Amino acid sequence: MIDRDNIFIILPYLSLLFIGLVMVASSSIYVSEDIYGTPFHFASRQIIFFIIGVFATIIALSIPSNLFLTLDWVILMGSFFLLKRGDNF
Repeated sequence: MIDRDNIFIILPYLSLLFIGLVMVASSSIYVSEDIYGTPFHFASRQIIFFIIGVFATIIALSIPSNLFLTLDWVILMGSFFLLKRGDNF
């Protein structure tokens, strides 16, 4: 279960997510309509990644912190691997 103290993390996180959603939707309406014919193409993609991010956050907050502390090097090496893998694209 998510601790009550995490509300100070969750509220700014959700507000930043919604601000980002509004920014993407408002800035890409005309470009999206010119390219794809629908004004909310980029906004709909942003909503999909928004939902994935919220679920990932819920899962990450449900995992005990001690697990992250014991697996910190594995997570770091995995992050470096993904960063290096992303250079190829």
